[in-house]
Amino acid sequence: MTIQKIREDIISLRGAEVSIFGQPTTLNDSVAEDLIDILDVLNQVEENEVDELVYEEYNPDTEEDETIEFESVEEYVDYMEDNGLWKEQSHDNSYNWSSPVSNDIDFRTFRDMDTGDFYVKLMVHRFGDVRGNYTDYALLRYSYEEGFLYDIMEANKSIDVGDDYYVNIDILSDGMEVYTHDGEYVKTIYDLEDFQKEVEEGQVVGD
Repeated sequence: MTIQKIREDIISLRGAEVSIFGQPTTLNDSVAEDLIDILDVLNQVEENEVDELVYEEYNPDTEEDETIEFESVEEYVDYMEDNGLWKEQSHDNSYNWSSPVSNDIDFRTFRDMDTGDFYVKLMVHRFGDVRGNYTDYALLRYSYEEGFLYDIMEANKSIDVGDDYYVNIDILSDGMEVYTHDGEYVKTIYDLEDFQKEVEEGQVVGD
């Protein structure tokens, strides 16, 4: 599955009528202010997408390289791993750290044992139980292991609250850091609405 198809799937679900645990549910048609839009995350990683799922393998019988083509990311990654060409480095899900992202992401990182490049097998949660109901996989390539994390951090955002403060929302953290417009750290919050009320009532207190 390509990033573009994942994007189209997520867009089609906004405001859609779905069934969650057997109950008809209308999904939100927009992203809450204190969340990072998964579409912004997909936009950031798309330029690192692997477009062709192929592997050039030497055939000793013909003494030539033969191109093996794969129909899916999962099939391709399984082949590379099963043949000792890639080694899994990590597996995580943004749900595990209560990431402030509109749709959780599940990602596995693999190291190419020949080139040293790192590949990320990524899927996006659609709705309902976070243990299931994900998109198909997309595949990304980076020259260093932390490349994917640095990439998705580009989707981080800041929100102005009142005239004096702004709040940083970081995809890798469940807490939101508050700063004055002069750049002075104030505190870390976990509820944007509560902080907005503090500001309105003039009751902001630092950590």
